[in-house]
Amino acid sequence: MTRTPQTAGKRWLQLWARNQSRK
Repeated sequence: MTRTPQTAGKRWLQLWARNQSRK
């Protein structure tokens, strides 16, 4: 699931941003 750091980073960033927005 971690073939490309850029793709995983973008998806992780989106997930993190959503989590931060929920707080």
